[in-house]
Amino acid sequence: MAQAVEAAPISIHIGTDGHRPSVRLTGIVDRSNISRIVDTLEHLAADEVGRCVSLDMHGLESIDCAALPGLAQSVGTFKSRNRRLHLRRASGPVSDLLNRLQLTELFCNHAQCRRPSGLDSCGHACKAWELDVFSFPSVLAHVREARHRVGRVAEAVGFSECGRSDITLAVGEAITNAIKYGANGDEDAIFTTSCIGTAERLCVSVSDTGPGFDPQALPSFEDTLFMESGRGVHCINSVMDEVTFDFQGGTTVRMVKLSG
Repeated sequence: MAQAVEAAPISIHIGTDGHRPSVRLTGIVDRSNISRIVDTLEHLAADEVGRCVSLDMHGLESIDCAALPGLAQSVGTFKSRNRRLHLRRASGPVSDLLNRLQLTELFCNHAQCRRPSGLDSCGHACKAWELDVFSFPSVLAHVREARHRVGRVAEAVGFSECGRSDITLAVGEAITNAIKYGANGDEDAIFTTSCIGTAERLCVSVSDTGPGFDPQALPSFEDTLFMESGRGVHCINSVMDEVTFDFQGGTTVRMVKLSG
């Protein structure tokens, strides 16, 4: 007999923020209720008025990584209409998560809308970019699909074949490490990947819930030549232009590849 899954507590308030419609969220966002938020934002995105929408997440206790693809879907819906979600406020935990996965830049954060009067679309939203955010169970069988999805974003924004090869190589190493060391024996563990690409650069973040490590304590590349494993971080550093690590609430590797 199937068990009912209890939805996390979430409240959605629709109002106005100056000249923009607004959505205020309070509670907890996870996979059990993200569809309610997506449906609300989709409804506002279909508004014929064509205005951007203010999103207030100051009252959220948390957003589960598994719910982020739904939020990314809403961002994409607004982008397809040359509009944006204006991030009015975010709680500390939500802000930390968005920053960790390099998702903050998806939202407009200008105090005043800079869209020139008389235009039907947001100039900032018209800038070409591609986005993919996904979570998979921490199983090695998902590495190939994750590499493919990131490579598809890189191709869509015009990265060369060589650049795409570097990106997918680094992503494969990062996800393999997340699966091997981040699952920490948890059969329900997942890894989350966010990928944002423009013609100038591609930013990828891979996040898990593992205990982390000390990057300074890793063996040198020369030493790893005599080891069966341990070269993943060195490989990532060699093919990406920027690599940083974050160990708040798990392990996140952030990678940036510049075009050209």
